[in-house]
This record gives sequence, C-alpha cells and structure tokens, in this order.
Amino acid sequence: MANSSISPSTVAMAETQVLPTDPGSFLPDFPTFNSELLDQQLAFYSNYLLSNGPPDVLIVGSSRALQGVDPTVLQEALAQRGLPSVTAYNFSINGATAQVVDFKLRQLLASEQLPRLVLWADGSRAFNSGRADVTYDGIVTSPGYQQLMAGDRPLPLPLAIYDIESFCVDATHLAGTLFGRLPCLPPPELPQSATSAAPVLTAIPQRSNIFDLDESGFRAITDQYNPATYYRQFPRVAGRYDSNYATFQLGGVQAEATLQVARYLDDRQIPLIFVSLPLNRDYMDRFRQTREQQFQQYMQRLANQGDFGFRNLRQQWTTQHSYFADPSHLNQNGARAVAEYLARDSGIPWESLIGADASP
Repeated sequence: MANSSISPSTVAMAETQVLPTDPGSFLPDFPTFNSELLDQQLAFYSNYLLSNGPPDVLIVGSSRALQGVDPTVLQEALAQRGLPSVTAYNFSINGATAQVVDFKLRQLLASEQLPRLVLWADGSRAFNSGRADVTYDGIVTSPGYQQLMAGDRPLPLPLAIYDIESFCVDATHLAGTLFGRLPCLPPPELPQSATSAAPVLTAIPQRSNIFDLDESGFRAITDQYNPATYYRQFPRVAGRYDSNYATFQLGGVQAEATLQVARYLDDRQIPLIFVSLPLNRDYMDRFRQTREQQFQQYMQRLANQGDFGFRNLRQQWTTQHSYFADPSHLNQNGARAVAEYLARDSGIPWESLIGADASP
C-alpha cells in the first residue's frame, strides 16, 4: 500500500460521512481519483442516478468485467425470462482489484446509491496480493480521495434528502476537467397533489466520451482475437514471466478486502455473486493452468467463508475465438454470451429484484 496522509483503515464508511450542505455541491470542482476511467465512470453513474435512481444490478471488476458483461443484454435476457423491469449498470474500471472494489462499494458509494444485487466479474489477477496494487495505491493518494474523506461526495444523493425549492447541476470542472458544463435544469412545476415528489433531472456530458462507454457504463469492444495474426503484433509471454502471476499470493490484503465487501453487502441484504470470467485456451500454458486451478479452489473456499455466490465460467467458450478481444479479455460477443448465461442461472436470486422495495 502506498504511503498516504490518511490511512484507509481509519476511513469513515459512506453513510457516516458528512453530507454536502448544498445539493449541487457533489459535482463542481471535484478533483480526480488518479484514474481517468474512474473519473469518467463517476460522471456517467451520476447521470444514471439522476435519471433512473440506483440500478437493481451493479457489475463491478476490472477491464475484464468492463468489456466482459453487457448490462443491456443482461436486462434483455432477464426480460425474456419474465423479469422485464430489472435494471443494470457496469461500474467496472481498468486495473481494479478486490481493494478497489471494496473502496467503491464501501466508501465511494453511499447506501442510497447501492444496487439490490452485485455481480463481481473478474479473475485471479484481482486477488493476487503478491503484486503491486497500482490502481488502488493511486486512488488512495489522489486529491479526490482526500476530498471524499473530508466529507464531500462526487455522486448525487436522492433529492428527497434535501429540503430545496430548486435544483440544478453545474459540472464545469467535473472529475478533474474530464467534461465540460452539464446543463443546469430547474425542476418542473409540480401539481399540488404531487408536492412530495422529487423532480426528475437529466445531466448530459457535453465533451467526448474518451473511453467509449455506453450509458450503462459498458465498454463494447468489437476486436476479435485471431491467433494467426495476434502474435505477429504481440509477443507470446509464458505464464511464469506474466506479471499478472508474479509472486502469486492468494490471501492477504485482497482476501481481507473481499470479505469486507461480502460482510458489508450481507449486512444490507444485498446478494453478492462473484463470476470467474472465461480465458482463451491459447492463454493457458501449464504454469497459468496450475495458478488458475489454485484460484478457482481458493475462491470457492472464500465464497463459503464470506457466504456469497461463486460462478466459475473460466472454462466456458475457451476455443470460441470470436468471443475474445485478446486471450484474456472478452469482446462484445463474449460479453453478450456471459450476460445471457448469467440471466439463465436459476441460482442467482433474480426474482428477488421484482416487486420488492427498491431501496437496498
């Protein structure tokens, strides 16, 4: 862990932090979290919360999840099962580890911004405590982290929390200059019979979408892995020299973070399902195969200990090259296949998302 003037172990959880006094203060001038993709996801998730409220399903993980689970397809597949109103958002970022997921769910998001079910999709790299956690170290030493710990928020809370006559969003310096000004919309006039209803606001980013995210946070990758041409551009690295498996250590800080997430969500009656995503057969030499088998066994034990669901898709579609962008990342075809597969999984409590109180 990188040195920081504020120790993460002393961080107050989201629901104990001081709320902004001005309902518009969650967006203007909020500094960067040292991750351009996290900054942009915050902008997109802000818009989603303002337009829709929290999603029923939040997908989290690293780049493998960002481009490996399509939330729109998940919604469509669940609708075909007779669950038409389930909503989903993909809040994944490149380089996310268990510590990063822990930060996002327990510290960055307030309880009112949490979903009703979490799908955590990833692989062994995110749980290797033996390698440097560059993304997490960058976040906890960032200006955005310091401001978050001071009590400010980068995301809107439900409007019902505030006693206001009008509300608008001015995000001139949102997320360290990622976006320009968002339109400042006054609430609509409400009839006397509806004075208790919160106004509906929509904020649309005015600058380019630098990571090509869709409105549900998903990054659709059209590239298709072709082993005949891929290794002309990229060297074939043996598993024993792969930095993702360097000083392979399961347990440690990443295991602690995983169990913290599981306990936190369980206390709020939010189901957690971990999904081990597919890897292409070409990626799996004997060294990686051994490490991945260790990881699958480890995650099953951790799931039993933390009382969360575990789905092992690692060996699904291993020879289906058209589902992969590269040997370890899915493309939009693979992301569709994963979403449809999960929607058919009767062991995931999808039905609990229908007809219940929407608050987590």
